[in-house]
Amino acid sequence: MPNSNKKINSNQKQSKDLSETQILEIIEKQPDEVKESITKVLVSESISYEGSVPPPGLLKEFDKVIPNGADRIMSMAEKQLEHRISIESKVVGANNRDSLLGVLFAGMIGLMAISGAIYLLANDKNIQGLSVFIGTLGALIAVYLRSHKNDEQDLKDKK
Repeated sequence: MPNSNKKINSNQKQSKDLSETQILEIIEKQPDEVKESITKVLVSESISYEGSVPPPGLLKEFDKVIPNGADRIMSMAEKQLEHRISIESKVVGANNRDSLLGVLFAGMIGLMAISGAIYLLANDKNIQGLSVFIGTLGALIAVYLRSHKNDEQDLKDKK
């Protein structure tokens, strides 16, 4: 047994060292049945494409196999495009709405906090009023600066 394993391994090494021409010569020397079975194993074709629409040659092949196959594929691609555009429009609208609501609510909270600070200052609560005012102002400035930095980073990433 060990000797037969060694022979297989040495044969495998030899086949790796054979050139394409040598392999073709060996195949040509074989009987027709063996040639046919080897050819079936060796011949394969791989076609790939990116996107929703295959290349024109492949569309023709689909038409041969499936009645109106190319039309059906094009129709499917058009529907997918419309669907994608619809979803993107909804997402953009929702993002704009959320952004506007965020600005409005943040503005209202900021105004309430500053109003509270002014009320405290007017009622001789100077330390508390000043701390609320400075804290609110600092928070609003920090949010603005962070948002501005994120916007600049997004623009940089898109370029």
